[in-house]
Amino acid sequence: MESLGPFDELVLTAVYLMHGAGDVPGITEKVDDMSGRHNLMGSIYVSLSRLERKRLVNSQLVGADDEQYFAITLDGERALTHAKEQSKTISDFLGDFA
Repeated sequence: MESLGPFDELVLTAVYLMHGAGDVPGITEKVDDMSGRHNLMGSIYVSLSRLERKRLVNSQLVGADDEQYFAITLDGERALTHAKEQSKTISDFLGDFA
């Protein structure tokens, strides 16, 4: 399995923690909370695009405004399991996650 960078791991964790209800602003806020610093929405969007190309997340457009929401895939959960084993920071946020 291809290893993810620390930032992509945080974004993937945020998507997981939002249970499919994460749009870019919400995911940005969650990553800000987890990292303890301000992150640009553009950086989050680039990471989400990268994760989607790797099939670790998928997105769908919802509502009349076609808001884009992201959810973790099965491959994403596998990558998150690997990230949890490698990173104490990720492990702290995932708690009982496999």
